[in-house]
Amino acid sequence: MLDDDLIFEAREIALSQDISLGEVISQLAQRGLESPAPPKLVHGIPVFRRRSKSTPVTVQDIRLAQDED
Repeated sequence: MLDDDLIFEAREIALSQDISLGEVISQLAQRGLESPAPPKLVHGIPVFRRRSKSTPVTVQDIRLAQDED
């Protein structure tokens, strides 16, 4: 069962975009499933997952960025 306030907000979106309530709820649910997982904490420091094709940020990258400022 969906909370009344969620249905109200979804209905408002549906009316403003001229689409069905079910379509809005499906889109919102899909976005929620696609959103990245929150970072985990390691010794109190947030650690983010990186995408498999991305390269890690090195100390040299940070120094170069600082030099650009």
